[in-house]
Amino acid sequence: MIRNLFIKSIIYLFIFCGTAFTQTTGWISIGGIGVALTRLHFNSNGDTLYAGTLEGYKFYSLYSTQWMSKEMSGYIGRTVWAVSSIPGRYSRIITGRVNAFFKGYIEVNDNFSIQGTIVRNSQGGKFTDIKFCPLNPDTVFACGFSDITPGDLVKSVNGGANWTLLSGYLHTAMTEIAVNPQNNNIIFVSGDGKITKSTDYGESWTSSYSGLPSNLGCYTVTLNPFNSQILLTSNDNGIYRSLDGGGNWVQVSNIACRRITFHPNYLNLVAAISFSSYKVLLSTDAGLNWADSTGTLSVPATVDLAFSRNDNSLYIASSTSGVYKKLFTVTGVRMNEKIVPADFSLKQNFPNPFNPSTKIKFDIPEVSNVKLAVYDMQGKELTVLVNDRLIAGSYEVIFNGSDLPSGAYTCVLKAGKYSSAIKLVLIK
Repeated sequence: MIRNLFIKSIIYLFIFCGTAFTQTTGWISIGGIGVALTRLHFNSNGDTLYAGTLEGYKFYSLYSTQWMSKEMSGYIGRTVWAVSSIPGRYSRIITGRVNAFFKGYIEVNDNFSIQGTIVRNSQGGKFTDIKFCPLNPDTVFACGFSDITPGDLVKSVNGGANWTLLSGYLHTAMTEIAVNPQNNNIIFVSGDGKITKSTDYGESWTSSYSGLPSNLGCYTVTLNPFNSQILLTSNDNGIYRSLDGGGNWVQVSNIACRRITFHPNYLNLVAAISFSSYKVLLSTDAGLNWADSTGTLSVPATVDLAFSRNDNSLYIASSTSGVYKKLFTVTGVRMNEKIVPADFSLKQNFPNPFNPSTKIKFDIPEVSNVKLAVYDMQGKELTVLVNDRLIAGSYEVIFNGSDLPSGAYTCVLKAGKYSSAIKLVLIK
């Protein structure tokens, strides 16, 4: 059994593994009040927030701090249940909608138009999620949810202009899609069939839910962008976690969540929203343990959430109260670029000498088990800054020496067979 996700309300969770953070602000309203909200989505730069509504969509610029509405007031059959923008096609917005007869359709809006082109009608039910492939953004998947007839799982290879119905995806009602960022052939879908997985770009599907309850559907599925072996999902029993690419799942919380999303830049930082309580929960160990961090947030009917890579804030949407954000100052591992480095390298920290904090940058040219640690001059390990499996990329981490005396220290990077060290000088 799976609840209709799109008429429920929710709660928040964050996962910060290997990431230190402080809550810089409380929850701040940024507007968006008016027509009831349904979904949130940030563009790839993290500077434009899109919000689905009952009458279309609107978007918010982090630079101008202004909302622009693309809604048709009072028009029945314009409800947006999924919204996505495609990198490289800045002005193209793809929305999954439902008409007045409860039939789903996909609409492409170019140049931020109010009314776009209907490019796909569903066999039944609303389209609930739209995801592009990070390595090939013109390839897009969309899934549908229906209580009666089977929902559609469709694929476009030309940026949403045309769509092909896939088969064998083992669901009737689908809720979310997750695409492996390092290997776009690997795709996961959540829904009444729990979790299904494709390893061939959606051409064939297998069940991937060992350890999940057999009688419960899943509301969400998401991949760690730094380590695609780590996935999270949720059903009525709570949150489940996989450490082997969806092969096996273990329950880590008894809170039923609707959405879970990883931060695109910070290692293992993730947020989620539940069906009740309106609480904010935090985890500092990749979702294994949770703590309440709701603070002053008291917003009814929350429906979705999204991280911005631009300002490190978490944004939440209430169907009745608009959008709120909360800023976090994060000092954990951050990916700086999407460019694959040519070689392993450990850069000299800056500043150096330092007091009390310094930045350490390193490059990883391939997926590797990475350890970055600080030692005293006698070789005693003092702190581990990174100990995780990372994808190729350029990273930076902040080392804080507040608890250490002045002196010289060694920072060592180990990744596979590669090893390098730099000297850190702390002067207080």
